[in-house]
Amino acid sequence: MKDMNWSAFAQFPRIKIIDEINRLSGKQQDMLLNLADRGVSKYLNHTLITQKSTLFATANYEDIGNTELILPLRDRFDVSTEMHQLGPLERLLLSTPRDMSSIQDEQISDRIGTVLHEKSPYNDKIKKLDEIAGEFRERLNSKFGEITMSYKDLEKVRSYINDIPLSYDSKIFLILVHSELANPYGKERIFGKKSEDLSHYSKTEYAFNKVENDVSNRFTQSLMLYSRAYAWFKGDSSVEPKHIGSMLPYTLAHRVNFINLADQGELSNLDYAKVISSEIMGRYNLNPQLYGEAYQTFLSSINEKDPAGAFERESKKFSAISDSPFISALERALKEN
Repeated sequence: MKDMNWSAFAQFPRIKIIDEINRLSGKQQDMLLNLADRGVSKYLNHTLITQKSTLFATANYEDIGNTELILPLRDRFDVSTEMHQLGPLERLLLSTPRDMSSIQDEQISDRIGTVLHEKSPYNDKIKKLDEIAGEFRERLNSKFGEITMSYKDLEKVRSYINDIPLSYDSKIFLILVHSELANPYGKERIFGKKSEDLSHYSKTEYAFNKVENDVSNRFTQSLMLYSRAYAWFKGDSSVEPKHIGSMLPYTLAHRVNFINLADQGELSNLDYAKVISSEIMGRYNLNPQLYGEAYQTFLSSINEKDPAGAFERESKKFSAISDSPFISALERALKEN
């Protein structure tokens, strides 16, 4: 391993940035999967296991030099956002010369480069890089006040975020979100093919009729992570449906291919995700009590001799939402168990 000359990108800890990621070929994108997911880099017959890091990437709008990002790689990104065309005031600010000397340090950069190109054990490099980062952080804080956080402080924040619980209502709303995005009959869709007509579910108001592929378990993890982070940022003690609804477009937009509907016009992926998220949230807000009653009935039916039958007998209580995929998802869960 000491004799391998790993690229600086693969070795760099904690944060990795890729500019114009959609200019990478499909094969190059495949190589990023394990690095983005588990911090594993492979080159020839060698493997480098790095510290888990956060991957940031930018992508241009489509042109002849771009390659479509493969779905597995898109799924590795927790959230996405889009930058629209800048207005005249923003362009004016960007054209104003800026003094970057206060945050640039050529000596620090040279030291980092030297460490990354050393032929020494990877863990030794990480210790040296942490020391250099600590020096630079102290230098910034001495100039501008306490504007940066130490790694320990970041870990504390992460622990605070992870400890924020989901409220009862947020659990119900999360089931609704997944029921609307998944195939109503529980079958995984084939990418690129619109699902067959599903009787009364063929109406386009439900989200699964507006996307071509299902979401993965990573989607759920991302949605919960950022909903907790948003609740923490707002100073709330628990995750509520409003937090999930706010984060839903940003965790969904890059993970699915949308079916272009004529009534929506030409929308970007994020704009379309915002429309779908708003519709899901709107349907929930019309009858939050009924969704709660249906879920409570589901829980009480689990231990019955005939769970699905018991649930069906009580279904008149929430007949106003009987057409919702939420109800079908609960019924299917009882039948399968």
